[in-house]
Amino acid sequence: MFTGHLEAHGKVRFVQEQQTVESREFIYWTKLDSGIARGDVVMTQEGRQLTAAEFRTVEGPGIRGASFYAYGAVVVDEGERKIAADLMHYNDITSIMTLSGDAKVAEVERQLMGATIRLVYNGEQLEKGYVSGGAEAISRMDARLTEDENSWRSFTDILTSQDMEATFVDDRLESLELQNMASSVYHVVEDSLLQGVNYASGDTIIIGLDSTSALVRLTVKGGARGRFEPESNNAQVDTVVLYHAEFIDYDIPGQVTYMEHAARVDYRDNGLSAGSLTLTWDDNLLRAEKAFDETPSLLQRGSEPMIGELMEFDLIEEKGRVFRGRTKLENGYYHGQVVHRHPGNIYYVKTSLFTTCDLDDPHFYFESNKMKMIQGDKVVARPVVFYLADVPLLALPYAVFPNKGGGRRSGWIMPGYGESARDGQYLKGLGYFWAINDYMDETTTMNLFDRKGFQLHHRFRYTTRYEYRGNIRVSQFTTILNRNIADISNKDSTATKWFAEWNHSQTIDPTQHLNVSAKYISDPQTLRNYALDRETRLKQQMLSSASYSKNWQNLTLSLAALYPRSTWQLSPPFHPSGCRPGRRRALQLPSACQSDRPPVEVGQLHSRKRRYSRRASRYITYHRPPRERNPPSHRF
Repeated sequence: MFTGHLEAHGKVRFVQEQQTVESREFIYWTKLDSGIARGDVVMTQEGRQLTAAEFRTVEGPGIRGASFYAYGAVVVDEGERKIAADLMHYNDITSIMTLSGDAKVAEVERQLMGATIRLVYNGEQLEKGYVSGGAEAISRMDARLTEDENSWRSFTDILTSQDMEATFVDDRLESLELQNMASSVYHVVEDSLLQGVNYASGDTIIIGLDSTSALVRLTVKGGARGRFEPESNNAQVDTVVLYHAEFIDYDIPGQVTYMEHAARVDYRDNGLSAGSLTLTWDDNLLRAEKAFDETPSLLQRGSEPMIGELMEFDLIEEKGRVFRGRTKLENGYYHGQVVHRHPGNIYYVKTSLFTTCDLDDPHFYFESNKMKMIQGDKVVARPVVFYLADVPLLALPYAVFPNKGGGRRSGWIMPGYGESARDGQYLKGLGYFWAINDYMDETTTMNLFDRKGFQLHHRFRYTTRYEYRGNIRVSQFTTILNRNIADISNKDSTATKWFAEWNHSQTIDPTQHLNVSAKYISDPQTLRNYALDRETRLKQQMLSSASYSKNWQNLTLSLAALYPRSTWQLSPPFHPSGCRPGRRRALQLPSACQSDRPPVEVGQLHSRKRRYSRRASRYITYHRPPRERNPPSHRF
């Protein structure tokens, strides 16, 4: 009795219109126009061939008239394209082919792979491809390592992501979009010569291909990072280039890279960051512009960043220029309309100014038409005009500012600007440091107050290692009596006071030491009125001293002289119990408290056995070491 289907076993061949199925077993339902083929299945239809372990076809109203399922090492050969998977399903109604399990779509020089691939057809032509689960795309190419024709090698570009979308035009792959943890490895080739390898990663990567399937565009979005490793002896760039941005776009034929939003490029010891960066690879020129409120900044290892509105930097020559640049060196800030950078961290600045004010529009500054800044050495400018509130106050034909990062070098010292209720607006610390030699230097600074006057401070230092060292300080305080800065040149409206100090420490030989601290003040109220710290202003005495010590094997001699001078008094000058307060009352001479001369300690000798002391305005004490009951014997 006929059941509505046919079965065939052995070497089966089924032919229907333009479709041929070969297998070891075949079942065909005539009313459904559907069938199942099992065992070494080969299905041929209109220029394509399918091989599988099992093949099922179901009649439907689609374009091809039937949908199918294929299982077990399924391969579809379309000539220049091969499609493979463990399981394949084609829905003729939606024109979608789904590949599951080790899915692949391979062409002559490229291949798509993933856990699952969905292919969308428009008629007979492939239009879209969606890859999910460990998506990967590879492309093979040939290039030369050197000019030698025997140096041809094959290289593979690799694209990976969690998901991938492929777009086809006229059945040709036009673009790839990698989504979620995307990364790429791309070999840069120019005139068939390998220039290097470019690595890029980000949230999304979009690949654009031309009509010849050559890579023409590579765009990275979201946390984009990259690294270019040049091929030795081929690329002009001779070291690794690192870069990152929120958006990176590579124009392959034009050899241009565009980076936007938090963009940065690091090359050797240089780093350039900006809201927008453009790198042209044919001339290795890096251009930085302000965008997204991100100002271009040139960073160099061991130095402060250079900030500007627009920057251009040559990666090969390590030269560049900055428009409206600004940087910090030592304790000052440098501004310039045009800054030219040269190798060796040398900057040439046109229309520049230098200030310690950290504002974009500083209160005070030195201005110069030409300036040369040498990192870790010095800054040279000519001519130099000092401005306060944009008013020129001082002009110099030539100036050198130190920039040695802790070293000693002669140069100008930049001031600090401020304002107080008592002194008004002020300028502190303007001066010059003179490094005379390795053993001596001199510093002169000036403080200017518009309600108080001005101060001049001089400090001379000297030293000789293991022998002596010291310093001499001299300060002049000129006060405006009527608190009007306009009368500063009028002697009748000003008062001048002086302060001097000498500190000296010397090792005459290993057994002799000398220390001197001498102070002079023209008016006892000077420190109270002009000292910068509160502790110094509250001192009631200014003490000068000198001491000398000599050591022998069994004897020590110490001599000391003290000269106290009252600066100003918070309490009565004498203690009720005597001239010198303390727990032990010293022997007093009747004239000690009445003498105008302050007490001076002239000498002091100490003894372990006996102490003789006379205390008055002058005293001397002698002592000897005690005799030992059993002196040690000396043997040679």
